[in-house]
Parts: sequence; C-alpha cells; structure tokens
Amino acid sequence: MSLLNVLDISGSGMTASSVRLSAISSNLANAESGATTPEEAYKAKQPVFKTIYDKSRFGETGGGVEVSDIQESTKEPRSVYQPSNPLANEDGMVFYPSINPIEQMADMISASRTYSNQVETFKTTKQLISQTLNMGQ
Repeated sequence: MSLLNVLDISGSGMTASSVRLSAISSNLANAESGATTPEEAYKAKQPVFKTIYDKSRFGETGGGVEVSDIQESTKEPRSVYQPSNPLANEDGMVFYPSINPIEQMADMISASRTYSNQVETFKTTKQLISQTLNMGQ
C-alpha cells in the first residue's frame, strides 16, 4: 500500500466523521423543537457508513469509508401537555423529538475523537512522504 493511499483512506474517514458530527449537531439543535402533530416533529438523523474497496482508488489492500445513507429515527415523538404553547393542538399537546441530549453528546465526543485520529493519521503520513522526498537531497 502506498502512502498516498493512506491519505485517501484518512480523507474518506474525515469526510464520514464530518457528516456524523453534522447529523449530531442537527439532532441537538432540534432536540427541543416542538410540533403540532407527531408527523411534523423532527426526527433524529443517523448516518449509515459502508466500507469501500475500490482498487483503482485505494490500491490492492486499501479501502475507505463513505456515507451510504442518512436514516431518520423511527422512535415516536414525546407528547407534552402544554395548552398555553402556540404549537399546542386542540388537546393541548405539543410533540417533541425523542432525542436524548446526553446520548447525542457522548456520540459527538466519539465522532470528534474519530475525526481527530484521522487528522493525526493524515498529518503523520504527510510528514513521512515529505521526509522520504527529502532523503534524496
């Protein structure tokens, strides 16, 4: 495997982690957004990843990762009795997404660490390539 393939693999991991972080940020931003009906309530997003084995891009032994889909949560929204809320329906109910901010924050820490690890791999590989090129001087 060439060092250039490692850059491609790290880059694909950074892109996938970035999508994961964006989905988590969106979930946290909408965790307390109410709706009049359960159908209108925000549904948490979760990216689905798949491994890529593209020999033309990553070489014989390399691979990468990509986002194959972004799925919406199937959890039922929670209903809260708030008759004074402008979003309340005729029964006084407001519907909120079933998002646990603590779980989302834990997932964000994990995604952030994954992204950081990919950045470090990328930087180390770049340094190795640079040092290899400088050996001939």
